[in-house]
Amino acid sequence: MRFFKEVNRLLCVVGGLGLLVMMTIAVVNIAGREFFGFAVMATIEVVELSCVILASLALAYTHARRGNIIINILVDRLPERTRAIFDSVTLSLSALIVIALCWTGALYALGSASEGEVTPIIIAPMAPFRFVWVAGCAFLFVAVLAHVIEVARKAAKR
Repeated sequence: MRFFKEVNRLLCVVGGLGLLVMMTIAVVNIAGREFFGFAVMATIEVVELSCVILASLALAYTHARRGNIIINILVDRLPERTRAIFDSVTLSLSALIVIALCWTGALYALGSASEGEVTPIIIAPMAPFRFVWVAGCAFLFVAVLAHVIEVARKAAKR
């Protein structure tokens, strides 16, 4: 599990670099248009591709840190054991959804690679970014699965 935490942290740092690229290109584009009368070509494409890196690689880290939003209006009023059962069920459903995202994303990425799909302006291949999305989903699955096991152990103790 320690290995997963370290890899997860590294992926989050790489995702943060995607955010840095997004911010830099946006600022340069805005400043260029405002002060020098030119825009950076393919700003939208670069921001979109950077967003894929940021979002996909930060998903597992956010889940592992329990940084996602949880609304517990009804669940907070339940006994702890019942709450743990609800958590186990919802997390298991989340794991199934993430597996579906991984599977369909992998199929889409493989299709993109075999077709040689590229972006329209900078002609960057799309497949590597699609595979990054799949990797991010795979790490999210591991994080959700670890959470399911943790909650199931709590439910079994009570």
